[in-house]
Amino acid sequence: MPKRKLSKAKRNIRCEFARWKPIGGITGDYVNWGSNLLYNYFQSLAYLAGRLPANYASIYKVFSEVKSRLPLFQPRSFFDFGSGVGSAIWASRAVWEQSLNEYFCVDSSSSMNDIAQDLLIDENTGKSSIKNIFFRQFLPASDNIKYDLVVSAFSLLDLPTVEDRVRTIDTLWRKTNDILVIIENGNLAGFYSVLDARDYVLQIENQLPDVGLNRNGAHVILPCPHEFSCPLMKEEKKKPCGFYVPYEDIFPRHRAVIKKDWISYVVLKKGSRPTDSNTWPRIVQPVLKKSRFVICRACCSDGNLKELIITKAKHGRHAYRCARSSSLGDLLPLNIEQ
Repeated sequence: MPKRKLSKAKRNIRCEFARWKPIGGITGDYVNWGSNLLYNYFQSLAYLAGRLPANYASIYKVFSEVKSRLPLFQPRSFFDFGSGVGSAIWASRAVWEQSLNEYFCVDSSSSMNDIAQDLLIDENTGKSSIKNIFFRQFLPASDNIKYDLVVSAFSLLDLPTVEDRVRTIDTLWRKTNDILVIIENGNLAGFYSVLDARDYVLQIENQLPDVGLNRNGAHVILPCPHEFSCPLMKEEKKKPCGFYVPYEDIFPRHRAVIKKDWISYVVLKKGSRPTDSNTWPRIVQPVLKKSRFVICRACCSDGNLKELIITKAKHGRHAYRCARSSSLGDLLPLNIEQ
């Protein structure tokens, strides 16, 4: 891209960012107060250059965890809200290429859709490398057609109001046949939007009375080991439930540098939680490794945060080594007494 056009794209993005305001007086957390954030062609190219590697790595990590937890899950249809330049398309194919045979992508920016389709073109044939893929600028009005895997990645905060986000989450859940994935940035604004989506789905499925809507229940696959309120919200100092994702920039200045993206996410599945579901606690803060013990702060299946002090004498050599090699975001293979 010519430098003049790239500079113009950067100026336009800065103008858009100036319309965002900090929430809760917290530096670095922003929400868009205004109309939908739309990208023209050059802004979309700048977004591709700046965010494609991080977005792809984050979505791929979450999808890989879903496959690890649910090895029998073989989605045939895929719905992507806020599809952008197609990061989720490529991530889904990397994980479930053999089973997926239908893709439906929605992004309000026609430029984003154009770039996403251009990236799919096979150089040899001049046609799309993926069959049965559709791009639209608006969500379908009908809920009749459902998709095995529905994802919204880094898109909810682009919506102008909380009401718009709730309506979108409701629509996405209605279009979900099996699994819904929500991914956002790991700051407080992103975490709150993920938490709102999680709480909304669990409330309408598990708590509110059935009013003829055929509620079948819902449960969390990742990252929470429970359906209770988030215990981090009970803390005096609010911290997001976030996880690091390493990725490599596609435009390194000098040499390849491994960067880290910080994300919050939730994976929701139709139906009640199975009785034999995994109840291992999830580590939600960096592990403290001392000379003879390890301290892990983990979210447990009873909906509480617990500080676990793992020693070789008390928990055994295997558990101690597992804890010592664990890091933020990992499951801790221990059954904690309630």
